[in-house]
Order: sequence, then C-alpha cells, then structure tokens
Amino acid sequence: MVLGPILKWVGDTRGVSTTATGLLGVLVLLSGLLVIAVGAIRAFNVEVALPDEIAGFSVEQICLCDAFASFLWTFAYIFESGTKIGLHVTWLGAAVATTGAALAMRQPAAPPPPAPPAQGGGW
Repeated sequence: MVLGPILKWVGDTRGVSTTATGLLGVLVLLSGLLVIAVGAIRAFNVEVALPDEIAGFSVEQICLCDAFASFLWTFAYIFESGTKIGLHVTWLGAAVATTGAALAMRQPAAPPPPAPPAQGGGW
C-alpha cells in the first residue's frame, strides 16, 4: 500500500499526483502508513501507549476499516483501461493489510506478564 502510490497507476499518472486519482493515492498512502505503524508497534512491543478505543472503535477495527476502504477504492480502478503495475501493487497490498487486520482481530488478547516472585524475609 505504501510502494504502489509512488508507481504509475493509469496511463502516465502516478498514484500521488494532482489529479483525483492522485488524491486517492495520497489517501491510500496515508492509510498504509497507519496500518504499518500500528502493526510495527504491536509486533515489536514498542513502549508506545496506543489508546484502547478511539470514538468507540478499537485500533484494530480502525485499521481493518481503513485497509478495506483502500482495497475497495483501488479495486474499483483495476477495471479501467491502461492500468499500470502501481495500481495492482497497491490493491494487492491493501488486500494483504485487510487480511492481516482481520486476523489480528481474531487473536485473543495476550495474557499479562507473570508477576515477579515475592521478595521476602524467608521463614
């Protein structure tokens, strides 16, 4: 989702340009960066406190909706004549991000780490 908008989408137009397609490319690029950032924070256990909910939705739900919207937007353009590799890379990336977000929502929450042993005075 991040690499595709840099490449050509339709004809000689890149995903990030000053046309309506370019605006869509910028939105897809930003949504890809959001999904990558949340995934990296979760995968590498970075000490960043993500909120549990934003406007009643979990972060995973927001990433899922964001990736799915990007998939639908780019998939709609696939059937135009003269599509280039950048558009195909973008919608495949959005499909992978959607699948990853859906699978992340299905996983149960990680259990809390075990408590350290009690320091005590023996007997």
